[in-house]
Amino acid sequence: MLTTIDVCEALFANTTGSIRLDVWDTIIPQLRLSNVYCLSPVGIRLWSGQKKISTTINTRVTAEEDKSLNAIAVEDRDEARKLGEEVLEIDNILSVEKVEHFSKCVNCTRKLVQVTSENIVQCDRCGHRMRLSQCKQSTMAKIVAAQEDGQTVKLMIRKDVLKTILDGDINLLGEGEITKKLLMLQNLKLKYNVQSQIVSEIDFSLIFD
Repeated sequence: MLTTIDVCEALFANTTGSIRLDVWDTIIPQLRLSNVYCLSPVGIRLWSGQKKISTTINTRVTAEEDKSLNAIAVEDRDEARKLGEEVLEIDNILSVEKVEHFSKCVNCTRKLVQVTSENIVQCDRCGHRMRLSQCKQSTMAKIVAAQEDGQTVKLMIRKDVLKTILDGDINLLGEGEITKKLLMLQNLKLKYNVQSQIVSEIDFSLIFD
């Protein structure tokens, strides 16, 4: 079974050189434009012959209050451009690839892949074992939308956004019911990250049968 892991890339540079930083998965939502952070610990790895810095499952994010760093001018103040976000306006969702309810690891918060009928489960990513009954439940949907040029884009909608467009307890809605509700939306504005292709906001109207 394939597991989707999100990654964003940042570039650190000064007059002596530059190095790229890969920010993985649950770290991404913790970062905001124009703020200063300390990420520790991080790993160093080689990718295509180049050295890169990478966050790990143990990386912690701490906001820094260094006024001298916060005062550094940013040439382009367009937050959407800097964060790699775009807004896609569509009549409706072209198709729904899948909707999935799943459990999350209590340690690294990643999706638990191999969930059995046993109450004790193990995370494939961090190796921790835990009671399934203590794991938080989440939901995601993968959709396909058509752009103005006729090209299609695959997007992921996570639980926090799904909750803003679906009535009731999302954990109690069946995957087929969520699929139908998504396909009934029209005149949508989808804000999404062009790198991770994760939707952060949805504005819409609803078709009534």
